[in-house]
Amino acid sequence: MGQKPLAGLARRDFEKFAKGLYADGTGLAASTVHDRMVMVAAMLEAAVVDKRIQDNPGRGVRVSRAGPLAVDDDEIPTPGELITRKSATPRSI
Repeated sequence: MGQKPLAGLARRDFEKFAKGLYADGTGLAASTVHDRMVMVAAMLEAAVVDKRIQDNPGRGVRVSRAGPLAVDDDEIPTPGELITRKSATPRSI
């Protein structure tokens, strides 16, 4: 939502903010994204109560993960690779 004045915020700004939390590549957990959205929505609701804005642009916005967080099959070691890795690991005394 950046440098936009409070009165200039629209629902699309809040949606863009929420989608950006998933898309920025930081790998935030869904619960972290939800917590951040709730916090910003609460601040916007407080602005409504204080009559700084007429409506809360964050009210009712639900954003799902942009895409599934899948693991590339080539990154999953085979059982044979695991055994090789284990035998190559130095044992502690």
